Amino acid sequence: MRTAAAALVSVCALAVGPAFAGGWTELGDAGNSLASAQLIPANVPTTSLNSIGGTLSDQLDVDLYMIHISDPASFSATTVGGNLMDTQLFLFALNGTAIYTNNDDLAYSADASSFPLSTLPVGHNLGPITAGYYLLGISLSGNDPVNANNELLFANGLPTDVRGPAGNQSPATLSGFTGLTSYDENGAYAITLTGADMTAPIPEPATNALMLAGLGLCGLAASRKGRRAAATEVAA
Repeated sequence: MRTAAAALVSVCALAVGPAFAGGWTELGDAGNSLASAQLIPANVPTTSLNSIGGTLSDQLDVDLYMIHISDPASFSATTVGGNLMDTQLFLFALNGTAIYTNNDDLAYSADASSFPLSTLPVGHNLGPITAGYYLLGISLSGNDPVNANNELLFANGLPTDVRGPAGNQSPATLSGFTGLTSYDENGAYAITLTGADMTAPIPEPATNALMLAGLGLCGLAASRKGRRAAATEVAA
């Protein structure tokens, strides 16, 4: 028997329409916290999760997605962030613990007309070990994740480095982002993925977050339905 949260997410997914084959498009604005991360739900008409498309609406926007990694050994995530955005990618455990991050995996082009890829590479020793739900985040370069004491969650390093947890932070979980970036940019991004799917059961510890996600997904549809019903009553 499905939980109430799972049922809610399934209903909401039907209300807003299924994801395109192998991919997911951001619904509204994916949140920037553990509670507001956008769930990519199970039971949509596809087995793999090959891509996520979304938008950073301003320079401080951060998008977090709850994704299911089915094959950690083959997991990867890569984004170019468009031609005019310098993005970075983060992977967290479901409780917000840092796993690994990357800003640039290629040098800037000679004329700086485009920005380099951000890549969480396949088979990296810092990558996920077990299958399960994780949080995948994207922000502009410099807008970095911090804990409740405003300490950086990921180790320092070169922009091209794949970096793991900084270590010795207390707490060691995500609380927010620095809000610091030298880039005044916004626009669409596309993240390509391997080793992820959209068929796994929803984990019970995520129930509260999923309820919030479900309400967010359904809010617009419910609002429109209410307006239509009110208009019908007035006409009658």
